[in-house]
Amino acid sequence: MASQIQELPPQSQTTKDGYFDGGAGDADIILRSSDNVEFHTHRILLSLASSVFRDMFTLPQNSAMKPDAEATQHIIPMAETSSTLRHFLTWCDPGTEFNCDKWADITDILELTDKYHAAALQDMIKKVIISGGWIWTNPLSVYAIAIRYRFCDLARLAAKSSLQLCLADFYSVPEMDRISAIDFHDLLRYHYNCSKQAIGATADLSWMLPGAKELFKQHGGTPNGGGAHPFGGHSGFGIWPSFDIEASNCCSPHNRSRHPRAEDLGIVTWLDDHLTLAGQLLFNQPTGKTVEKLNLLSPETWKPYQQAAACPTCRLTWRYSISRFNAELSAEVEKRIEKVPFGFAQVPQVR
Repeated sequence: MASQIQELPPQSQTTKDGYFDGGAGDADIILRSSDNVEFHTHRILLSLASSVFRDMFTLPQNSAMKPDAEATQHIIPMAETSSTLRHFLTWCDPGTEFNCDKWADITDILELTDKYHAAALQDMIKKVIISGGWIWTNPLSVYAIAIRYRFCDLARLAAKSSLQLCLADFYSVPEMDRISAIDFHDLLRYHYNCSKQAIGATADLSWMLPGAKELFKQHGGTPNGGGAHPFGGHSGFGIWPSFDIEASNCCSPHNRSRHPRAEDLGIVTWLDDHLTLAGQLLFNQPTGKTVEKLNLLSPETWKPYQQAAACPTCRLTWRYSISRFNAELSAEVEKRIEKVPFGFAQVPQVR
């Protein structure tokens, strides 16, 4: 860490940064990177951004300095590279627009903000992490960073984003080396608790709207010669063709005997199969988007939908019914996991 300001003669092997080159002539301090690139900047900007720099500039040893001295340059030798230092100074300068499209740059800048106690810059970086999409594309790295720097709100957002990953697919990221096993266990426990809540939505259908329940109510046969559309109105053929209820895959006694949950809930058996599959998927990825993926299934790829398409009662409405059901189930899953608490087992510390 830079601990003092040195008065060093100009060095021919150093170069000026392309942006922080002192062209305006009003720079009053120079930061020299580890690879000998000089950054001409202003003490006031560094002081406002960093309490370390602010204290450094008020040390008694600096009181006799002459910023306008022609024979010497007031230089702070830095341990950071020019690339990292350029990003840091860009954050400090309100007159520049910061663009960062590399995750490695984000982590390097966070190192500096912590080293030089630049809390305001950390708040800005958190917003960039979210707006840059890293929280969705790289949730485990963001989680580890958030734990390390005590960004509690960001840690929860990253933990929720990690629900899109199966536990078996949790991959190792370099940032994980800087958090404890307890911190990682908190993430796994949160994933497991969300899985339990999400699966619960497939076992208890009390959350369904009354109109939606009617779409999946067990149905019986109609007298030979036809019958009314079970959901009101007409099927498009005027009346339903006659059919034998015993041959219906949805509600024949033989099929119901293999679906006790369908019998208990009073729903068609193919929805019971749908709930079973949804529960299996939600155990691995407990998010509303997981449910939305079920809309991609078709009778050609999944047998329960073949039953729905073949049933004389369900065949004209099952696609609409299941699409509406998936939308409501997705919303219910999101509502439930939003209530799952996420807290730290201990106050996280920078490691």
